Amino acid sequence: MKVINNLADFPRESNFVAVAMGNFDGVHRGHQKLIQQMVAKAHQENGLAVVFTFHPHPLLVLKKKNNLLFLNTQEEKEWLIRSLGTDIYFPFPFDQKIAEMMPENFVKDILMDGLGAKAIFIGYNFTFGRKAMGDPELLKSLCPSYGCEVNVVPEIKIDDIHVSSSKIRNFLKKGNIIEANRFLGYPYSLSGMVVPGQQLGRKLGFPTANLNIMPGLLTPEKGVYAVKVQVGDQLFDGVANVGNRPTIGDNLPENVEVHLLNKNLDLYDQEIRVFFMEKLRGEKKFSDLSELTFQVQADISAAEEYLRNRKDWKITCHHK
Repeated sequence: MKVINNLADFPRESNFVAVAMGNFDGVHRGHQKLIQQMVAKAHQENGLAVVFTFHPHPLLVLKKKNNLLFLNTQEEKEWLIRSLGTDIYFPFPFDQKIAEMMPENFVKDILMDGLGAKAIFIGYNFTFGRKAMGDPELLKSLCPSYGCEVNVVPEIKIDDIHVSSSKIRNFLKKGNIIEANRFLGYPYSLSGMVVPGQQLGRKLGFPTANLNIMPGLLTPEKGVYAVKVQVGDQLFDGVANVGNRPTIGDNLPENVEVHLLNKNLDLYDQEIRVFFMEKLRGEKKFSDLSELTFQVQADISAAEEYLRNRKDWKITCHHK
């Protein structure tokens, strides 16, 4: 897959270009279906499969949601989109000028003249152009005159609940990892460099790796989780704590720390990825360190049992 950032770099040698458009935060099951349909059409026509999105997210540029937390880094989103068979990933630079562009001009200047689109795939609620005036109906009225078809992919539902990035964020904020993962179609994960912590876990006999998570990403609700941990090309069972560690001190910054089960590795200065599989319990302040130690042992046993019995997720290691 080729990644481009401006129209001048878009290859124009293909006779057929299929384009999937959307924000694709999370690249969840609805996004996957849309992109897969686009890729199938491109292959059918022996053409190019293109995923077109905006970067940064329009809501950030328009300052409509300054506190919006994302489900993926740009790198993760690119990896997920690549895994669906995309030929070109185009995170189009979004600014105030693009935000003010009339929908008709966007279609002509970018989709037709810029990309040479012959088939466009969008979700049923996709909007674009000035004040979000462009919608699926407008696209369907404009594109045929350019020889381009428009495919509107209907909403995906799981148990009568609409699959959306906002629903998944809400699941994660409530610690409902099982549902979040079902709607994503893969286990939610966070990655970061392992940085020095307070060494308390090591002193208690449970060494932990403290992750430096990129700002702007959504961390699940505070608590203890059964996790899988990617270190290089290997996956290990683990237990993770998300929270402020109230037993240790007051008003500590929130962090994510991971203990590998039955494995002692030096992880400092390595980037690791944590896949959240299930929430085991909420965050709690214990009366002393001995009570905390007893609970951590129980958490480890619970994580071991859960991970031993859950084999339904096939986790694919992320690679740069």
